[in-house]
Amino acid sequence: MQKVEKNITNIFIKLRFKIPWKKYLVYYNMSEELITIKKIRVEYLSTKQDKYNQDVSYFKIKDFDIDTRFAIIKREGYIVPMFKSENGVYILKTKQKYVKLKEPKRDEIVTVDIGFHYYKMNNIEGYYVRSLG
Repeated sequence: MQKVEKNITNIFIKLRFKIPWKKYLVYYNMSEELITIKKIRVEYLSTKQDKYNQDVSYFKIKDFDIDTRFAIIKREGYIVPMFKSENGVYILKTKQKYVKLKEPKRDEIVTVDIGFHYYKMNNIEGYYVRSLG
């Protein structure tokens, strides 16, 4: 019985690593302090101007494993450009100049790579979205 379970486990592990979308989902470049989370499904919501007259875009994250994929940037005390709404939906906020999508349409779901850049000013640490596309 144990031999059969071991073989099934080995087959499952081999199959899991052959699924193309499971490979290289998070890429961390220590020299640039850049974290890229690949192949995230997002839905464009809207673009608005903030109090500094900069265009800010909002995207709804549609992936099912958000907590595990974003765990590397969601550290205690760090500021992250995403928040959880009252409905339990995660919203990503970024400046329009970092969005590489050409004319995103409302309610359109696309798969993107999101690049988070680390920053530290005085006692404030966090990440901002440096590229989305």
